[in-house]
Amino acid sequence: MALTGCATTAPEVDYTATRASWHGASYDAVVAQWGQPGGYTVMEDGRYVYSWLSESGTVGGASYSSSSIGIFGGSRGVGMGVGTGFPIGGGGGGQVVRCQRTLVFRNAIVVEQTWNGNSQFCSTFVRR
Repeated sequence: MALTGCATTAPEVDYTATRASWHGASYDAVVAQWGQPGGYTVMEDGRYVYSWLSESGTVGGASYSSSSIGIFGGSRGVGMGVGTGFPIGGGGGGQVVRCQRTLVFRNAIVVEQTWNGNSQFCSTFVRR
């Protein structure tokens, strides 16, 4: 029996438990752990939609982390840019990963969530 091998990337991390940890959390609890949101909008039904975008990675061997967000809203919902990881070229190289979290609050409690980005990095945003 012959075996052949191939290079693979690290398996995707399922961050379902991370997302679930935030369901029912208060706005104050989210801000206490993640800091102030980058933006928000108010839906016609009175729900508030807040967004956080975090980046982390290395560029030329130096580590850094930052947060920013782009958000817009209207009568039919909320739209946002999607966070994705991408390599940084030149010199020592490196990779930046992003995790975008959009949480919908009713009476200052998380009732809906949308997460986009690197699953391994997003899994680090678990509720403590």
